[in-house]
Amino acid sequence: MPVFSELIGQNEIKARLKGFCELSSGHAFIFVGPKGIGRHSFAKKFASVLLCSGPADSRPCGKCRSCICLREGSHPDYKEILPDSKSGIVKTDTVRKALVGDIGMMPQLSEMKVYFIDADSLNEQGQNVILKTLEEPPEYAVIILSVVSASAILQTVRSRAVLLKFGLYSSDEMKAILNSHGYVSDRMTEFYSVLSGGIPGVALRMIGEEGYGELRRETIGVAEKIPSAAYDKIFLDVLPFFLENKLYVTDIIRFLTSWFRDAAVMAKDKGSKLIVNTDQRGKLIEYCERNGNHDLKYMRCVTICDRCAADLELNAAFEICIGTMLLRIRKELSVNA
Repeated sequence: MPVFSELIGQNEIKARLKGFCELSSGHAFIFVGPKGIGRHSFAKKFASVLLCSGPADSRPCGKCRSCICLREGSHPDYKEILPDSKSGIVKTDTVRKALVGDIGMMPQLSEMKVYFIDADSLNEQGQNVILKTLEEPPEYAVIILSVVSASAILQTVRSRAVLLKFGLYSSDEMKAILNSHGYVSDRMTEFYSVLSGGIPGVALRMIGEEGYGELRRETIGVAEKIPSAAYDKIFLDVLPFFLENKLYVTDIIRFLTSWFRDAAVMAKDKGSKLIVNTDQRGKLIEYCERNGNHDLKYMRCVTICDRCAADLELNAAFEICIGTMLLRIRKELSVNA
């Protein structure tokens, strides 16, 4: 079986990783992409090829002791350095112990050693500790830093690693991934697939977890409340919904964005087949008739939601960020064009 063939999409990254495996080149890699895009899955598959002791032309063989240990999570030459459960960060002492204190020891089971590091939770001090290792890595060691944005990695670290950027998946690739997880194509799986923006992890979480249908219905209710809500009611009646569902705010904003984007489409063409919320067509028509058939103002609402999501990613003050978004949307929907 061709290397990485069971992984769907990301063909350029697969080709490059295959090349690194064949040439045994590269000791440090930075996997960059949004949460849920598959960085960890690709890292584990990359590690399985590097650690496999089977014939070189059939790695990973899936049968050798190395492959079995990696699959069972007990491989002595594969280590994951993850955030502390309480602090949510990768402690510098953890990096010193799990990487610096371990990398000098020869592999126990395989010819290589692989370290996967959640770099989103790694501070500057921790990165500097890694830097010393990257300057003179052992021939048998490979370090994979996984991060949402390359800007979170120090330039001195980036310059010593190969950067691989994961792209969003196409609709056909998303369908194939969902099917591989046992989800047949129907209206709701297609909805969550589109809503995820081409990020499999997001779609799988929404489909697999209970409560997302209700969360979506409540979010649509919020969208319907905003235009007619008095200034004080925004904070008394609407904001509490976001505070109560703070852990799911990214998904709530996704729901809002899809609603306003569909409203923009419906404002121009009531019969359009391009909307995502197909089961809400009637409500969308009523929404546009009530608030005006002006596509531009709905698209401005989309921009407002996107801006709020971006600010929250940068750790902006939650209540201020959400409150500002709601007031701006309210203002936009009171405009006639």
